[in-house]
Amino acid sequence: MFEGVKNLLQKSRHITLLTHKGAGKDGDALGSMLSLALFFLQEKFNPHPFCREKVASNFLFLSGVEMLDDKFSSQTDLLIFLDCADYKRGDFDNKVYNLIDIVPSILIDHHPRGDLSRFVEYKIQDPQAASTTELIFCLLEFLGAHIDKRIATALLTGIITDTNSFLNPNTTDKTFVVAARLLSYGARIERVVANLFYQKSCAALKLWGRALSRLQYNQGHDLLLSYLTENDLRECNVSVQEAEGIVNFLNLNAAHKAKAVLFLIENQGKIKGSFRTTAHNIDVSEMARQFGGGGHKKAAGFEIEGSLVLKEGELVM
Repeated sequence: MFEGVKNLLQKSRHITLLTHKGAGKDGDALGSMLSLALFFLQEKFNPHPFCREKVASNFLFLSGVEMLDDKFSSQTDLLIFLDCADYKRGDFDNKVYNLIDIVPSILIDHHPRGDLSRFVEYKIQDPQAASTTELIFCLLEFLGAHIDKRIATALLTGIITDTNSFLNPNTTDKTFVVAARLLSYGARIERVVANLFYQKSCAALKLWGRALSRLQYNQGHDLLLSYLTENDLRECNVSVQEAEGIVNFLNLNAAHKAKAVLFLIENQGKIKGSFRTTAHNIDVSEMARQFGGGGHKKAAGFEIEGSLVLKEGELVM
């Protein structure tokens, strides 16, 4: 698996890195793109990490953020898809679809296999991996890469994000081994944790307060629910990125026997839903797929057109 990727890299110079929609607030997607972009720069490649979305403020500490480009270029001799199982979830358009037929491609991902695996030439896929950056670490070690503290910090960011600081059920003994190796390479775990979980503005904390105050139990669906509206974002004067992490906080801190948590955000004519669960017998990706979304068994999401329906401050479902 890794050998085929190595051979392909040896034939390439201009490498385009692609990921999914919403990557600007996803530590695994950003960590994957930036760690590879920094590695490719070391090796005198020309990396082009393509990301249309603005990066959330709590990820701006990552080295290489300035390399992210919101303009796609067809001048490439290798496509690498990261942390994205399905084409419809990708942050790219038909230009990429047309290029797959003529340009070599690689997929590195830890989600359950989706339709992208049918298109790409080489695949590094493992749904048992805690994050895509965990897989990238294994690839870089195979390639004999010099993993400096910048690359190590980007990789650790992906692991800590997707395991919620090693608390989610996807955390394995291998995850801890990889994290320990990254620390030995100089990963700045204190910066990662501080930026991801603790350094929030007063405005962001007010927004979180609104979401926490609205927590309700829906008996019919056996779900803990909360929500934020576009008006909440406006009144608190924050971007939607500041809501990142609320659903994980509720999932781990709400003492309730509901099968899962559902957190909804209304913004710009769309509703984004995030499912989380700690129950061993619940697969929230199946719930998300009912709304055209997907994800992992314990963490999944969707996005649909529309607005929230409220009655006396509570969601109507």
